[in-house]
Amino acid sequence: MKQSDEDHVFSFQPELRTRVYDYVYQYKCNSASGISNGSEAETMPEVFISFSMQQRYLDIEGTGGAVYPCSDIFCQMLCEKGSFKDSPEAQFSGANASASCNSGVDIDGGLRLEVLRPQTRALEMGCGPGLLALFCAQFSEVQSYWAVDVLDVSELCKLNVAANSGNTGYGGSVSSSKIVIDTMLFGRDSTKEFLQKANVNFNTVLLSDCCYDDGFHDIMLESIDEVRKASVSTVIEHGKSGLNFRVVVCYPVRNAALEQRFVDKLMAADFRSVLDFKRRVMVRYDAAMEPKPTKLHLLILENRMSRTTQPDDY
Repeated sequence: MKQSDEDHVFSFQPELRTRVYDYVYQYKCNSASGISNGSEAETMPEVFISFSMQQRYLDIEGTGGAVYPCSDIFCQMLCEKGSFKDSPEAQFSGANASASCNSGVDIDGGLRLEVLRPQTRALEMGCGPGLLALFCAQFSEVQSYWAVDVLDVSELCKLNVAANSGNTGYGGSVSSSKIVIDTMLFGRDSTKEFLQKANVNFNTVLLSDCCYDDGFHDIMLESIDEVRKASVSTVIEHGKSGLNFRVVVCYPVRNAALEQRFVDKLMAADFRSVLDFKRRVMVRYDAAMEPKPTKLHLLILENRMSRTTQPDDY
């Protein structure tokens, strides 16, 4: 387990605003094949893999055509083995103050085994160029992984997934068979339309660096609520099976009060904290700027309503 990421600077690519830009992201990780618990993960062979990501500045609101440092840091964290409670930069709160919680999270088993559980049907909202989707498809046993964004961004994501499929240059092999890329806007109506088309009972929503603008908070929450309702409806109709509904939120702390408002709204919508983790990292958003320390905040929130057979936990 790395004690700190301050020896590595995670950079936003400054050339992005003037041209199409390709950048290679490299990771060393134990193989996902056959992993079912932390002790097995410790014995799996490590492999190197790289993803060549095309990025571009898109003439739309925001810069969804870029891989922001948050996704790169998130992937690096998912590679790690060992106990998260050993890290001096980690902060646990709520149910995980002692790195243990009622829902059975094994922090000692590594973060990846908790975020990307077997049987996970994941929906990444605001996927950008697709780095996190590619990583999750390679290094996990998720059942399926859907990555959605606005049209221009989702087309870029498709290009990157196709370009990296079958890449074995660093000891691993990228498979795109688990990844489905589609278009979805935030908001209740567009999410309903997407869910009807997808016909998938998602049990995990991932958001990477999506809560920096409070103008999007309410429509993101509407989308999460629609996905949650579809998941809970299936549980009620067909009986409890599989995993509880979760939202995984990862973001660099830029405006703590603004970002906390988004988290508070989620908590008010019948979610509880399963894991609340902060790590100090070095980030450079502009080539002319000195890298500066910031905190990466990772939250795993579980919906109370999806837990129909274990009310005593609450």
